[in-house]
Amino acid sequence: MVDAAIKNLKERGGSSLLAIKKYINGTYKCDSQKLAPFIKKYLKTSVASGKLIQTKGKGASGSFKLSATATKDPKGKANASGSEKKTKEKTVSAVDKKKKKSVTATKRVLVQ
Repeated sequence: MVDAAIKNLKERGGSSLLAIKKYINGTYKCDSQKLAPFIKKYLKTSVASGKLIQTKGKGASGSFKLSATATKDPKGKANASGSEKKTKEKTVSAVDKKKKKSVTATKRVLVQ
């Protein structure tokens, strides 16, 4: 919601916290006062991770712009990482099955 607000406001110097709240309130029909702490936390963490650039101010105050890496195609990255996760899970489950079979075989030998 915050990323969409910053993208759609298209302010040259970046979008302020108040402008982001007004956009969210008008577009999504929700109470921006109740969402205020979550918006502030998202702004702080995304600035720290590099998804947003803070042009003015400190903390959650000031103006925010999307970084160059955030404006590139995020869907392509998400699909690529999703397919990698699936292949890793399959290999782990195959290894677990092999381990279980070998353990049961050794127990049978010890019992007899």
